[in-house]
Amino acid sequence: FNSLDLDLSSVNYPLSRYGLHIRQLTVSSRRGTATIDGLELLPPKKGYDDIKISNIRLTGFDLVELINRQTLTAQKIILGEGKITVGGDPELTQESLPFALKKIYVNTFECANASIIYTDKKNKCTFNASVYVGQVHVAGSFEPRNFHFSSMAGNLSGVHYSSDNYRVADIKNVEWDSKKEIIQIHNLRITSQLG
Repeated sequence: FNSLDLDLSSVNYPLSRYGLHIRQLTVSSRRGTATIDGLELLPPKKGYDDIKISNIRLTGFDLVELINRQTLTAQKIILGEGKITVGGDPELTQESLPFALKKIYVNTFECANASIIYTDKKNKCTFNASVYVGQVHVAGSFEPRNFHFSSMAGNLSGVHYSSDNYRVADIKNVEWDSKKEIIQIHNLRITSQLG
């Protein structure tokens, strides 16, 4: 086929342990756009990894390339506000997508505002993040060695880290820009708490 338009609501896809829910999915291959509203990765039980993203917008999106060659190609991907809770579940990375991706090419990836929480048995870290990544290329599996990009800039705010050894670190703001080769940390405070 040469073109395809989709408008789906209440999409539910069961993964092996988690569930994937999308409130609204709209795709137009003629316009090269795709929109995902209300994406949720549903954990098997409370306390596991949890991801909620208000919306995802793709432009310059090639649906035919995705279906025929399992390659995600887009000019731009923009993530709206999101809340991501990661608990170090090793089985999450083994979950299968509805389709196997062999490659990803994205000219510009932007995340406007995400609230991130990482926690495990010994540590907890929370912060808000805004990130820009240029010319993203992922080949093969989603391992760090297969992930390449030309530039990255971003901002972390309200960083709070605590560990079971009674140490606490707070950072008001972290800014970085790979093109300018700078990283700036504002208002770093490290304290020890009595046990």
